[in-house]
Amino acid sequence: MKRKIKYIVWAFFLIAILYAGLRVYKYYKWKRYFSIEKAGNQLILPAGEKIIQEFIFDFENPEALLNPEALSTEISRSGKTSSCQKGKDSYSVTFSKAVKDVPYASSTDVRIQVWLYAESKEIETSIVFSVEDVDAKQTLFWDGLQIKENNFPVKTWTMREGVFTLPKEKIKGEHVIKIYLWNTCSTKFYADDLNVLFTVSDAKTFILNDMEAIDYLPTERPYSGIRSSKLVGKDQYCPGINTFLGYFDLKDKKYFDIGAWIWSKDKDMYATYILEIHDTSKQEIVSWNRVDIKSSDFKTGEWVRIHSAFPAKEEFLKPEHKIKIYIWNRNENTVYIDDLFIRLRSEGNSRSGSSFIHDLVAAIPKKTESGFVYYNKPLEIKENIPPFNIKWLEKIIVKGTSGSSLVTEKGKPGTDFSKADFIIAGNFIEAADERDKICVLSNNKLELYKYLSSDTKFVSVPIANNLLSSHNIHKVLLVKKIDIDGDKADELFIKTNDAYYLLKIHDNKQVSVLWKCEINKEGFDKNIKIISENFSDNKKDQLLLIQPDGAWRMLSFDKAKWTELFKGEVKEWDSKNSIINFHFIEKKQQILCVKEDQVSKKCEYVLHSFSKQGTFLSVFRNNRGKGLLNGLDTLKPSDLFISFTSRNSTSLLRLNRDWRFDLKEIVLNEKGFIIKNTLDFTAYLADENPKFYESSMIVPGNYFKPHEPALMIISSNKKKELLPDVLQFFKAE
Repeated sequence: MKRKIKYIVWAFFLIAILYAGLRVYKYYKWKRYFSIEKAGNQLILPAGEKIIQEFIFDFENPEALLNPEALSTEISRSGKTSSCQKGKDSYSVTFSKAVKDVPYASSTDVRIQVWLYAESKEIETSIVFSVEDVDAKQTLFWDGLQIKENNFPVKTWTMREGVFTLPKEKIKGEHVIKIYLWNTCSTKFYADDLNVLFTVSDAKTFILNDMEAIDYLPTERPYSGIRSSKLVGKDQYCPGINTFLGYFDLKDKKYFDIGAWIWSKDKDMYATYILEIHDTSKQEIVSWNRVDIKSSDFKTGEWVRIHSAFPAKEEFLKPEHKIKIYIWNRNENTVYIDDLFIRLRSEGNSRSGSSFIHDLVAAIPKKTESGFVYYNKPLEIKENIPPFNIKWLEKIIVKGTSGSSLVTEKGKPGTDFSKADFIIAGNFIEAADERDKICVLSNNKLELYKYLSSDTKFVSVPIANNLLSSHNIHKVLLVKKIDIDGDKADELFIKTNDAYYLLKIHDNKQVSVLWKCEINKEGFDKNIKIISENFSDNKKDQLLLIQPDGAWRMLSFDKAKWTELFKGEVKEWDSKNSIINFHFIEKKQQILCVKEDQVSKKCEYVLHSFSKQGTFLSVFRNNRGKGLLNGLDTLKPSDLFISFTSRNSTSLLRLNRDWRFDLKEIVLNEKGFIIKNTLDFTAYLADENPKFYESSMIVPGNYFKPHEPALMIISSNKKKELLPDVLQFFKAE
């Protein structure tokens, strides 16, 4: 009997050990998919959301805020002060505005962003939005968005945000809006840089891509209109639907319906619907779904409408999440796609028609005759793995071009841009029209071209004293544009073998030298890196001089000389043993530094933001201040970086020519960069796609309209003259 009891006890312990091991295994397997480092990303508004007005509070002026007792100088993200929530039921500094002082009536929502810093992984707080009648001492509306996390990033500033729908009933202009943080646990944390955005949203339930807006698509076999998408061969993808879920009305929605008209004559046609939901803040796919379509399911040789339905799980239906729908051709056959659509619906199914339907509303994982597999689990995005979104840049028709030259007034080709020493776009003359002119330095001459809207062509602007040698300028090494006086007219900053120059092209078409300095004098050394941009809130541009050891000086031009505004040192900018490249990102006042170690050949990049206090702060909070590498798409100093600003946004392009023309639009956040789009061109003549050439020089500028950037691209072949040299302009948006 004792032996039997002993065996039972041992069996119990053995089962307990096996169970514990299984639990540990499942935990780490689950964690592999779900434990993703949180990062505060830059604001990416959902589609259909428009900012009406934005308020930014950095907690530096206590007079404009309530509860100033919460202010602290212990730590801050910007400036010197932040708001400290010391324990349970403590409150942050409070944002307070009268309803009449904000665009309340014209807004539908308020989006609130705040940066948090904690020394503990556990944090529990709420972003509170309330509307109060101060005279009656009554709260008319109160709502709180809870932030409760057990793995909050420790000792790093991390952004959290919430969206509140604005109440409209019984709200008057004299009522007061209050926004604050309510600490509901004992953990101490700090808050800084509160951003309050009043927005308006246009919610919808349906999107249709009828392929008509994409003019590169073929017209040989449309279902509707004149175009359809033609997928020829394996692993081809149709133009899809890609938008934020905030575009839709998400209330009480249970299912995604997707569908398209499909045509194929092949009896073994094999394609797949793909539906992805992306968490843009974490850069991960939180839901990946597929349904296979085979020609055995429908009649070939005619247009057939194929429907599918996917469950819209509540945990994925967040306005900031992004949804992607597309069709993937799985074998070598040809498939035509038209009228791709998606809609969100509630419990009822209102689909009708005699077309074949994949009924997946039950959302039960199963294998069908078409090979259907359904699953929902997060997958880490690898940004260097296609398919990327494709953004098409349309050619702008410009008269008066000949090869890679602009035709002069006499009807003859002017300077060959492909052989010019330097080409730069800037508002050098007639600044009031706010359009960029093309400045060309070639064969000891300074040439200027401007666009005439009435004639849809560029014309040369005669410059009286345009010989560079007449200004004692020889062997130009560097050309920058800079607005030294804030009059919207750009000047030229030039470096030669022996001196630096500041040139101005006057409206009377005369060139004058405003300033000159010999190399290695006044701090203008031979090996410095130079950035000329606007780092301040005033209209004047500044010069940033960066030494090889990372020391820097910021200068402003005043009374015929350069005056030092700030100076400092950024260790990551040390270039003594590296090849280094700097690029300034407009509006955000950030500097991207990319360098390659000359011994190991390894590349790395850092991003710094210029603060109002005159210092550069690292944007990357993890990985020792360095951006995360990204496989084959890791940034290199040999890359060309192009940034331009329109009325609505700032875009950053990266051109890599390691083995082909690889132009991508990227977005920088607190961890590194994300590939937003791969760029291609359309509406060009014959085979004159800039991607087909050995060399393509890109010069961005607002040539045609103010605040509407375009790309001037000069394409040429040097080794094999298969295509003619060509000068083209493309829309940048």
